[in-house]
Amino acid sequence: MLTEIENYFVTCQQLRDEDGFDLLISLTAVDRKDFLEVVVHLARSTDMSREIVKTVVSGEGPMVVPSITQIWPGADWHERECYDLFGIKFQGHPNLKRILLKEDFDGYPLRKDFQPVEITSQR
Repeated sequence: MLTEIENYFVTCQQLRDEDGFDLLISLTAVDRKDFLEVVVHLARSTDMSREIVKTVVSGEGPMVVPSITQIWPGADWHERECYDLFGIKFQGHPNLKRILLKEDFDGYPLRKDFQPVEITSQR
């Protein structure tokens, strides 16, 4: 299911409250070169039905998506990882900071435009 960023939070809330998708399996991002996608995998514990929610994040300007930690608290670390590795900011996240890399790390390593710095050994 592809949803607009404006409807992303409401769509997720409806999937939990009305359709019974009570398990967040994963939340990640995909760099499609011209834009990024946030991809959420959900399941319903009663019958293990699955649902995938995607929203497109523009590659230009601030990349901001509403946080869904209020809906599924388990999204906390998933959103932090997406922020850390893709640079997507999750508005309303209770503790959005890097989780894998140092705070002063420059860039987002899972984006296609990332240019790694060459490391020279000092002997």
